[in-house]
Amino acid sequence: MPIPVILPDLGAEDAVVRVSCWLVEPGEAVDVGDRLVEVLLPGITCDVAAPAGGVLSAVDQPAGCEVAPGEVLGWIEPDSEPDAEPGREDGGSRMEDGEEDER
Repeated sequence: MPIPVILPDLGAEDAVVRVSCWLVEPGEAVDVGDRLVEVLLPGITCDVAAPAGGVLSAVDQPAGCEVAPGEVLGWIEPDSEPDAEPGREDGGSRMEDGEEDER
């Protein structure tokens, strides 16, 4: 399920916040905390970081758009989880008879 990239509250009441530029293109992989987009406030440039690792799947607010805190800027398709072994929810492997746990 895609994860929204949301403009946080930057503490600038009534200031116009504008998307300056996207630092990542849709389809590119990102890690948690990677810089995704620059936004401009009067006299200040701020970065919005990736809230999750995955692939930037969509940009809802392109460069030049005015945005408000809480608005969705774009979407990240999260990294897929490793496939769990059938019948096991924890993804672990079974020990065969006679094997010892080496953990």
